[in-house]
Amino acid sequence: MILKIDDIAYNIYYEAENISSKTPIVFLHGFTGNLNDWKFLINKLPPEFTPVTIDLIGHGKSSSPDSLKYYSSKSQIIFLNKILKKN
Repeated sequence: MILKIDDIAYNIYYEAENISSKTPIVFLHGFTGNLNDWKFLINKLPPEFTPVTIDLIGHGKSSSPDSLKYYSSKSQIIFLNKILKKN
């Protein structure tokens, strides 16, 4: 699913039907990765948890804006908070 936050498109995977009934676990990939890095683990989670995986800005199917301000740790944290509050 693509979620737009402040004109930035984020590619996010989560099971919508489970998000309110199970404990979500947010998976963040490393440099040059994407949300698919976690596929091997998703089916191995205990049943009380549900995965939330996110293509960070500039990775996978998320936006890659030209301005470097979006790539700082501070900016990433702000956007992650906005994403998590939306879901």
